[in-house]
Amino acid sequence: METFAPHPVCLYIKPLLSLSGFNRRQIYGLIEKPAMKRIKTAVVGIGHLGSHHARIYNDLESAELVGVLDSDSSRAERCAAEHGVRAFTSLRELAGQVDAVSLAVPTNGHHELACRLLEAVIHVLVEKPIAALPAGASEMVELAEKKKLVLAVGHVERFNPALVAAAGEIEGAAFVESERLAPFTPRGTEVPVVQDLMIHDIDIVLSIVRSDVTHVSAAGLPVFTDQVDIANARLEFANGAVANVSASRVSIKKVRKMRFFSPSRYVSVDMLKLSGWAYAKKPGVEISLERNPASIPEMRKLVKVSKLRCDKKRNPLAVELDDFLACVRDGGNPTVSGSDGLRALEVAERIMRAIERTTAAGAAANS
Repeated sequence: METFAPHPVCLYIKPLLSLSGFNRRQIYGLIEKPAMKRIKTAVVGIGHLGSHHARIYNDLESAELVGVLDSDSSRAERCAAEHGVRAFTSLRELAGQVDAVSLAVPTNGHHELACRLLEAVIHVLVEKPIAALPAGASEMVELAEKKKLVLAVGHVERFNPALVAAAGEIEGAAFVESERLAPFTPRGTEVPVVQDLMIHDIDIVLSIVRSDVTHVSAAGLPVFTDQVDIANARLEFANGAVANVSASRVSIKKVRKMRFFSPSRYVSVDMLKLSGWAYAKKPGVEISLERNPASIPEMRKLVKVSKLRCDKKRNPLAVELDDFLACVRDGGNPTVSGSDGLRALEVAERIMRAIERTTAAGAAANS
């Protein structure tokens, strides 16, 4: 039988354990590990979200933040000075200097700028929604595939600790209910609330149900802008599943909740408080409707209740960026791919058309 000599490091573990008082895991932690390849990154668009991308890239071991770019040169220079990196003045100047870019400009610039970056052979993570229109998003996806580049979409709620904790509990959900409410802010109002807020939950629903949307009904209206600021949609799927999705950016308080129902289980997730509960029918429990109602056990004896174990220290954006960089470094598909972003946008567009039909029908009925 072939034998293998122990790694030289192993010869020192026992003496260290006996002399130092450290455990084996601590000793191995002191041993130098091979350096991870750091991906050269930049952020295009240093607004509210882009500034967070820059900060996290600067902190990640897997990334080397090379520079930032913004249409407001003074803002780019301030951010660059804060992180000790370069303030680029154009995409042409940035090309050849970086491997990957976070694109966090207003939605109407996603298509053009993402395509220019992909043409320059740069991997792209574009903030949600992937583009203003499905046609532009489709072109981005095709170009990334042609160039064999990673195109990820910033649907950061996929990395929310509460949703991650619920992952094993919500497969096969037959009915999904979501509620996403926020106080009014000018940020994001270049698009309707469907593409601004609701699209997070559209993406989550599509990732769980994994079936074609066969019918969409919706209603919505503008409040503070000339876009739809509050909306509700009902999505019906080919496999029989149904989702009821609500979003508002004119709420008094923030709410980000989702509920998932299946024949034997109900899961409630609060993505704002990073918490959740699972309610499952206990195995073997059967109730005869012919029995005296008074003899039916209390619900707590019929249902197992468990609190979801949410890692509240987990930063969703940091995990999302690390996921993107791992795909750039090692290959593979990001958790939220360009195709995922395109599908969510297509459903959002169907919701907007349904809102238009509902609004037109209401106006005709009142005329």
